[in-house]
Amino acid sequence: MFWCKIFKVRFVIGSMGLINKSKLRGYLNGLNLGEDLIIELERQVEGILRRAGERAKGNFRRTVYARDL
Repeated sequence: MFWCKIFKVRFVIGSMGLINKSKLRGYLNGLNLGEDLIIELERQVEGILRRAGERAKGNFRRTVYARDL
């Protein structure tokens, strides 16, 4: 289980992730996906969101905007 202090939510990696595997497969037009791809994408997205949340907090905001990415 992963606890994200910034957004005050819990993520269970693997069972309810941020990346939808079936939609990703459709986007890649039938190419096979390695499990390491999904895991790495999850890690990258979590890092991006974490940094965006920190930037918003640093600017004394409770809303994360696209410019925070």
